[in-house]
This record gives sequence, C-alpha cells and structure tokens, in this order.
Amino acid sequence: MTVDNYITALEKIRNGAEALRLACSEVIGALKAEKFKAQREERQQATDNEKERLLAVGKEVSAFEFSEKEINKMPKQVKAYFKAGKIRASVRKKGNVYEIRCGILGREISASSKNFEVAKKKFVCKLDEILSPKEIYGSNYQIPFEDYADKWLEIKRRTTKPTTYNEYERMVQRDLKPAFKGRLLHEITRSMVQSYLFTKVDAGKLRTAHKLQLTLHCIFDLAEADFNIPSPMKRIVLPNYEKERGTPLAISEERDFVKLCIGGGTARSALLVMLYFGLRRSEVKTITVNDNSITVVTSKQRLGKNEVLRTIPFTPAFLKVLPYVNFEEAKKTSVNTIYTVFKRLFPKRHPHELRYTFISRCKECGVNPEVVMLWAGHEDDKDVASSRVNRRYTVYSQEFLEKEAKKVDYTLDF
Repeated sequence: MTVDNYITALEKIRNGAEALRLACSEVIGALKAEKFKAQREERQQATDNEKERLLAVGKEVSAFEFSEKEINKMPKQVKAYFKAGKIRASVRKKGNVYEIRCGILGREISASSKNFEVAKKKFVCKLDEILSPKEIYGSNYQIPFEDYADKWLEIKRRTTKPTTYNEYERMVQRDLKPAFKGRLLHEITRSMVQSYLFTKVDAGKLRTAHKLQLTLHCIFDLAEADFNIPSPMKRIVLPNYEKERGTPLAISEERDFVKLCIGGGTARSALLVMLYFGLRRSEVKTITVNDNSITVVTSKQRLGKNEVLRTIPFTPAFLKVLPYVNFEEAKKTSVNTIYTVFKRLFPKRHPHELRYTFISRCKECGVNPEVVMLWAGHEDDKDVASSRVNRRYTVYSQEFLEKEAKKVDYTLDF
C-alpha cells in the first residue's frame, strides 16, 4: 500500500471511531434522561402517597401540587399558569369530601367531590373557565392588532440589528397593518389569516407570504403568552418555497464585468472589491486597508454578539486590477448604489453572486477549504470535514495564509 492508501484507511478508522463515540454519547444521554425521569416520578409518587395519608386522617395539605403528567394534560392556558408557577393549590378533606382551593386573579376558586380524582378534574375545569381571555379581560378585552404590532416592533427594535428591524417594520407598516386595520387581536381567526396569505401567493409573492407568516407567528405567539389569546397561526399552510440560489460568474462573464468596471463609472471600486475579496454589500463600508490585505467586519452577526473581523489577503488575481481600485471611494458607495449599478450591468444576476465567484475561484485554484471559510466569514461548508470545535482551535500562520493567497491566480485577458 502507498502512503496515501494508509492515510485514507486511518482516516476511515478515525471517522468510524468518532461516529461510535457520538452514538454512545447519545445512548448514554437517553439512558440518563430515563433514569432521572423515573426518579422524579418515584419522588412524585411518594409525595402523592403522603398527601393521601394526611387527607385520610382529615388533615389539610397546604401545598398540593399536580404531577407533571397531569399538568401536561391540562388545557393550554391552565397549563401555562401552572408551568409559570402562578397557581398554588391546597387541598383538605371535610368528612368524606375533598376540596381543592386556590386564589388567582383576585378570585377564590374551589372544587370538591367525594372522589379525589373527580375533585381535581372539576378544579381544572373551573380554572379553564376563569382563565379564558374573555373572562380575564371582560369589557376591557379590546386589544387592537395595530397597537400590539407596534409593541412587538419596539421589542424587535431593541433586540435586533437596524437592518433586520427595518425589514420587520416595513412588513408591519406596509402589509400587516392595512390587512388587519380595525381588528382586535382575539377577532383575527385562522381562516382570516389563511385567506390573507393566499392573496399574496396568488399575486406571485410566495416569498413575501412566507415572511409575513413568520412575522405573524411571532406577534401572535407573544400575544398568547401575554394574554392567553389562542394563536390563529396553527395549521396555516402555504406552498413550499425554495430560495433561488445564485451561481458564480463564468470566466467570460467575469472578464466582461472587469472590463466594464475598469472603464470607469459609479461604484466600480466597490464592485471590484466585492468580486476579489468576496464581500457582502453591507461589509464594503467597513474596509480597513493593510499592507497586503484588507480587514472587514462580518455583517452576519446578531445584535449583542461581538464583532467578528476577518482579514482577506491581496491575491495575484486582485493585484491585476488594483490600479483601478480606490478603497476610500468604495467605502463611500451605498449598498443601494452597488445594487443599482450591478443590475444595470447584469440585469439577470444579483450582486451577491460576486461573492459566490470569489469563493468558487479560490476553491478552483486549490486554496485550502478551511482558509476559504475564514476569508468568506462562513461557519459551515460542505467541503470542510473538520468540526467547529476543531476549527476553533486551529490558527493558521500568516505565512501559510499568504502562501494560499498566491494560488488565486488565473488569466482573464481583459
């Protein structure tokens, strides 16, 4: 066997051992979960037996608790109150009658029966009646969808990046508020939402319909948590939507593109930087130019997360167009200008496909796939077999990265 064959065989053994380790971990985790569940049920049974003993001799059990299994079988709004710890029930026995009591929402609730299990069922039914939204809010049960959507937007404003928030606000103001104008939250039904979303589908706006469905889910889930208003979003269905994937520019297209850019015009520097460094439009303004590389702030980060900087070296392919690039001019170019100019040059393509082109050219030129991930700011890549943990502990030397960058050299003849 050759050395390569030995390496391949050893890698297969290593991968098999890793798969076995993961499988064992899953089995051990499942067994531990079953063990803890059994112990919990045993403790609960012991508690219930002690309560039964106290009740049998006529003593009051001041802190009666339903079992987890019983809570999970309760109506949704009652279960939510128990899970949140908002209901503290007590039980006592008067003669042959069991009585279960609690105070909630300023009211005293009680249910009784000679049969303890029947008393519990009656108690849950009374809670279900008391905790219904209309019972809770009565004449004040008037929550306009438009007002509550604004409150939801305020939460998003504080917890998401400005670009994400702007998209939410646009959908709420342009689409949802006009659609449900004058409606109260509890008046909006599943069929009403379904019909509205189908109008978007019929108009050829399937992607918009899916985005609106997700937004409505978020709003009504929050309303359900706040007011126990049943969400109308259950069983809403839409046709499947598969996001269109871009493709890299062909060599001939890249040649034509570069010719157009070096010929002058608005946004040419920004477009060339996107092509030869694989940047997103929103990242161009964050460029810092070093001696033989640029550093940018990765834009795909959630609010509150630390900024992730990545450094991409000058490649031989980029050095050929360097005389035509003004980095300061590129940084001042707005994302809208980049989009407009690119679509003018390639009407059937998207600026993000410049990023696909950079990544593809790097791989075609033999750059280490993990290095391509570093330059692109990706966390996952089907071409990379190593785990995230493995990659987190790997730090490539500057010499190695520069060596990889030199591989990105191909001829365009522009």
